[in-house]
Amino acid sequence: MRIIKELLNFLILFISINLFQFVNAEIEIEKETLVKVSIIIPSYNSADYLDRCIEHALNQTLSEIEVIVINDNSTDDTEKVIEKYNNDERFRSISLYPNKGPSVGRNLGIEMAVGEFIGFIDSDDYVDYEFYENLYKLSKDKDIVIGVFVNSTNDTDKYTKHSKFVMYGCVGDSIWRKRFLDKHQIRFIPNVNKGEDIRFRKKAYNSKARIAYGEDNGYKSVNSTKLNNDMKDKLLNNSNDNNDEFGNSAV
Repeated sequence: MRIIKELLNFLILFISINLFQFVNAEIEIEKETLVKVSIIIPSYNSADYLDRCIEHALNQTLSEIEVIVINDNSTDDTEKVIEKYNNDERFRSISLYPNKGPSVGRNLGIEMAVGEFIGFIDSDDYVDYEFYENLYKLSKDKDIVIGVFVNSTNDTDKYTKHSKFVMYGCVGDSIWRKRFLDKHQIRFIPNVNKGEDIRFRKKAYNSKARIAYGEDNGYKSVNSTKLNNDMKDKLLNNSNDNNDEFGNSAV
C-alpha cells in the first residue's frame, strides 16, 4: 500500500507540474498573439532623433505593438532618451557592449520579438502614425507587406518619393512575418555594413515569400539625413506645387 500511495503522490505531482507548464505556455502564446507588430530600432549615437523615432513608433494607430530599442554602445545621450520610455509596458531596450553594428542589433531584436510581424526603423528615421495599421490590414496570408518610403532630411518636412526596383534595400518600408523569418532562418549578416538590407530582402524573396503591396495613401516610412548635398538643396528650395516628385511630410 505504501508503494501505491507513493506512486499516486508522484503521479499527482507529475500531472500538476505538466498542467502548470501547459497553462503557462498557453498564457505565453496568448501574450504573443496580442502583439501584432514588433518594431525594432537599432540605435547608435542618434540621441538627437531617437526620441522622435520612438514617439512615432509607440503612438501608432495600431495599438497592438511593441517597441524594442537596441542601444549599440552609444556614447551620446541615447540612454537618457531610452529612460523616458522605460515605464511603458510596450517598450523594451537592451544595450550592447562593445559596438556590434546594426545587423547584430536587428537580429537580436528579432529574437526578442513576440509579435506576429516585425517592423524595422532606423533610429534617425520615423514612420507616420498610421503606417503599421495600414500595412497590417493587408497582412492576411502574407509573409511580407510592403509600404511606401520616402527620402528626406531633418532640415525640412519635404521629401522625395523613392523609386523602387525589383530588388532593393530599405527593410523599414515593410513588415515581415516572424514565423516566416524563423522558418527560413532569414537574418542580417553580421559585420556587413553595406548592403545588409538588400541581402535580407533577397533571401526573403528567394524563400517564396507571399507579398502584398500597400497603396500610396500618404502613410509612409521617412528616411532622414541620408541625402547628398544636391538633393538636400532641391528639397529645401523646391516648391511642391511645381514638381510631383516632391511632397510634404504628414508628420
